[in-house]
Amino acid sequence: MIDAGRVGFLLFVAMLLGLALVSFRTAHMRAVYEMTEMVEQEQEIRQEIWQQRLALSMAMERPQWLRGRVELLGLDLCPVGGEKPDDLRVAQCE
Repeated sequence: MIDAGRVGFLLFVAMLLGLALVSFRTAHMRAVYEMTEMVEQEQEIRQEIWQQRLALSMAMERPQWLRGRVELLGLDLCPVGGEKPDDLRVAQCE
């Protein structure tokens, strides 16, 4: 026959298994959420690093680009601390 103690024990074990499964599912969902947040943060940080690299590259290459452009156009530049021209045309520095 059906033993009430055995049925009660089986129901208790089934309840524990159900609670364990719900607990594992919740922990899994939390881990997936945190991982997604970290991936988004990583993408933001990579984008910021890329922008900083671009700004640094532009800051480093800009003087060389200007120097090459001045030489290409055959312009004269005033040395640092030299006199500034009175008008906006290319000036011969003394």
